[in-house]
Amino acid sequence: MVQKRKLYGSSRTVSIVKDEINLVAWIERGKLRKNVFLSIGERTMPSKIVDHITQGRKSASLYAQVSRALKELQFQSLITCLTPKEKTGRLYALTKKGEELLRKISAS
Repeated sequence: MVQKRKLYGSSRTVSIVKDEINLVAWIERGKLRKNVFLSIGERTMPSKIVDHITQGRKSASLYAQVSRALKELQFQSLITCLTPKEKTGRLYALTKKGEELLRKISAS
Protein backbone atom coordinates (compact mmCIF):
# COMPACT_ATOMS: atom_id res chain seq x y z
CA MET A 1 0.00 0.00 0.00
CA VAL A 2 1.35 3.39 -0.98
CA GLN A 3 0.95 6.11 1.61
CA LYS A 4 0.21 9.62 0.40
CA ARG A 5 0.13 13.00 2.08
CA LYS A 6 -1.56 16.18 0.98
CA LEU A 7 0.90 19.04 0.67
CA TYR A 8 -0.94 21.61 -1.43
CA GLY A 9 -4.52 21.55 -0.28
CA SER A 10 -6.94 18.89 -1.40
CA SER A 11 -5.90 18.60 -5.04
CA ARG A 12 -2.27 17.46 -4.87
CA THR A 13 -0.74 14.63 -2.91
CA VAL A 14 2.81 13.33 -2.60
CA SER A 15 3.59 9.65 -2.13
CA ILE A 16 5.76 8.63 0.79
CA VAL A 17 8.69 6.81 -0.81
CA LYS A 18 10.47 4.45 1.55
CA ASP A 19 12.98 2.43 -0.43
CA GLU A 20 15.98 3.87 -2.20
CA ILE A 21 15.38 2.60 -5.72
CA ASN A 22 11.87 4.06 -5.81
CA LEU A 23 13.21 7.33 -4.39
CA VAL A 24 15.76 7.53 -7.22
CA ALA A 25 12.97 6.80 -9.73
CA TRP A 26 10.76 9.48 -8.12
CA ILE A 27 13.51 12.09 -8.48
CA GLU A 28 14.33 11.04 -12.04
CA ARG A 29 10.64 11.23 -13.08
CA GLY A 30 10.38 14.93 -12.36
CA LYS A 31 12.65 16.99 -14.61
CA LEU A 32 12.38 20.12 -12.47
CA ARG A 33 12.57 18.11 -9.23
CA LYS A 34 15.79 16.47 -10.43
CA ASN A 35 17.30 19.82 -11.47
CA VAL A 36 16.40 21.36 -8.10
CA PHE A 37 17.86 18.38 -6.23
CA LEU A 38 21.10 18.50 -8.22
CA SER A 39 21.35 22.29 -7.69
CA ILE A 40 21.27 22.21 -3.90
CA GLY A 41 24.66 22.82 -2.37
CA GLU A 42 25.83 23.33 1.18
CA ARG A 43 23.55 26.35 1.70
CA THR A 44 21.31 27.31 -1.18
CA MET A 45 18.50 29.83 -1.61
CA PRO A 46 15.60 29.16 -4.00
CA SER A 47 16.54 32.20 -6.08
CA LYS A 48 20.00 30.73 -6.68
CA ILE A 49 18.41 27.45 -7.78
CA VAL A 50 16.25 29.35 -10.28
CA ASP A 51 19.36 31.14 -11.57
CA HIS A 52 21.16 27.80 -11.92
CA ILE A 53 18.44 25.97 -13.85
CA THR A 54 17.45 28.77 -16.23
CA GLN A 55 19.45 30.34 -19.00
CA GLY A 56 17.06 33.09 -19.96
CA ARG A 57 14.00 34.82 -18.66
CA LYS A 58 12.68 33.89 -15.23
CA SER A 59 8.97 33.86 -14.51
CA ALA A 60 7.10 34.06 -11.24
CA SER A 61 5.64 30.63 -11.90
CA LEU A 62 9.15 29.14 -12.05
CA TYR A 63 9.84 30.39 -8.53
CA ALA A 64 6.59 28.75 -7.39
CA GLN A 65 7.53 25.47 -9.10
CA VAL A 66 10.98 25.48 -7.47
CA SER A 67 9.38 26.13 -4.08
CA ARG A 68 6.99 23.23 -4.64
CA ALA A 69 9.88 20.92 -5.59
CA LEU A 70 11.79 22.02 -2.47
CA LYS A 71 8.77 21.21 -0.32
CA GLU A 72 8.46 17.76 -1.90
CA LEU A 73 12.18 17.03 -1.41
CA GLN A 74 11.95 18.23 2.18
CA PHE A 75 8.93 15.96 2.74
CA GLN A 76 11.04 12.97 1.58
CA SER A 77 13.78 14.01 4.09
CA LEU A 78 16.30 14.64 1.30
CA ILE A 79 16.80 18.31 2.15
CA THR A 80 16.30 20.48 5.20
CA CYS A 81 15.50 24.14 5.64
CA LEU A 82 18.24 25.80 7.68
CA THR A 83 16.21 28.98 8.30
CA PRO A 84 12.57 27.88 8.67
CA LYS A 85 11.43 31.03 10.49
CA GLU A 86 12.44 33.31 7.63
CA LYS A 87 9.65 34.36 5.28
CA THR A 88 12.00 35.04 2.34
CA GLY A 89 15.58 34.07 1.67
CA ARG A 90 15.40 30.63 3.23
CA LEU A 91 18.49 28.46 3.03
CA TYR A 92 18.29 24.78 2.12
CA ALA A 93 20.86 22.00 2.41
CA LEU A 94 21.02 18.29 1.70
CA THR A 95 20.51 15.87 4.57
CA LYS A 96 22.74 12.80 4.99
CA LYS A 97 20.11 10.76 3.19
CA GLY A 98 20.08 13.34 0.39
CA GLU A 99 23.87 13.37 0.10
CA GLU A 100 23.95 9.57 -0.25
CA LEU A 101 21.23 9.64 -2.89
CA LEU A 102 22.99 12.45 -4.77
CA ARG A 103 26.16 10.35 -4.98
CA LYS A 104 24.19 7.44 -6.41
CA ILE A 105 22.34 9.61 -8.95
CA SER A 106 25.55 11.39 -9.99
CA ALA A 107 27.38 8.08 -10.43
CA SER A 108 24.80 6.74 -12.88
